Amino acid sequence: MFKLQDNLSNEKVTFESKEITAYVCGPTVYDHPHIGNLRPIITYDIMFRILNYQGIKVNFLHNITDIDDKIIEKAINENKSESEITNFYTDEYLKLLDTLNVVSISKVVKVSDSITGIQSFVSEMIEKDIAYEIDGNVFFDLEKSKDYGKLSNRTLSEKDFENEFTNLKRNPKDFVLWKNTDKGVQFDSPWGKGRPGWHTECVHFIDDYFHGNTIDIHGGGIDLKFPHHENEIAQFETLKEKPLSNVWSYVGHLTLDNIKMSKSLGNVFLAKDFITEYGPNVLRALMLSTHYSKPMNVTQDLIDMTIKELNKWFNAIENAEVKEINEEKVSTELVNEFIETISNDFKLANAKDFFNKISKKINNTENEEKIVLANTLLKILSIIGIIK
Repeated sequence: MFKLQDNLSNEKVTFESKEITAYVCGPTVYDHPHIGNLRPIITYDIMFRILNYQGIKVNFLHNITDIDDKIIEKAINENKSESEITNFYTDEYLKLLDTLNVVSISKVVKVSDSITGIQSFVSEMIEKDIAYEIDGNVFFDLEKSKDYGKLSNRTLSEKDFENEFTNLKRNPKDFVLWKNTDKGVQFDSPWGKGRPGWHTECVHFIDDYFHGNTIDIHGGGIDLKFPHHENEIAQFETLKEKPLSNVWSYVGHLTLDNIKMSKSLGNVFLAKDFITEYGPNVLRALMLSTHYSKPMNVTQDLIDMTIKELNKWFNAIENAEVKEINEEKVSTELVNEFIETISNDFKLANAKDFFNKISKKINNTENEEKIVLANTLLKILSIIGIIK
């Protein structure tokens, strides 16, 4: 049994089911991701690995945005086709997930493979009179959403909303579901040639893959709360008259030497470069440095400390001459103690203290207990995806 903080109700939700549905927003594939981009997927992979170990099946859907204005701009600037850009960076992202030992994803979906489904979802909103078409563009009618803004809980003004198509919208706050454009990739639709708006893809994926049901966990980076997730809620809950997700879970920003990582600012540490320099275990272990929902400031001191701690854990295991896990020598009691230590809103920062404590015991113990402790530590590390 575990608890997870819900950002909508501001309460911790207890899960008791043996099967959980989850969705985590993925990347827009126009560039190499930096380590801040990877923080959510690594964090949720750790969470869902632990749940899987407990016998809880996590049906985890993840998306790739391969139709977007940023992709179009990149293609124009590099004199390439959009498919060349998206195919390359999609492959790079999937390679990163493999290198980082991300194994909990049940299915990855791409926008380009889902155009017909997205159009059907938009058509359904038009039929229910919660969306409208003007000049080949389709907009969501925000007046039809009863409690818009409940997730971000912010006072909204017109400057908070998209300034695209302001001369066409009924209300400046309405957002685009399908855009009529002559720039970039276009698809035939009931409203003419165009392409999907960003805020429709994720909610369509959830509706389609989970058969219109409320999911258990919707996760992502904190920057997606507004407007992306507010717009997802507006579409699904106005259309389906039920909650989109039981829990809205967020991973905090990652800063580099106290400055938020941003490609526009140029202060990024690309994940591929980090892995080349330090290895995938260091990046995964780095995510244990603070609570997943809090900002994390990455410094050279933090990286060095993480490397030192990883070495401490693996050296202790080697000191016990344990090279691979012997399941018969694993203490279920200690594994359960570890899970209990972090299960209240996944306090992953407690993991390091736990591993340091076990490492110390291994080094100060002899005989059979030493072997059991080393096998148990190796087992727990493997559960969270840190592989010797």
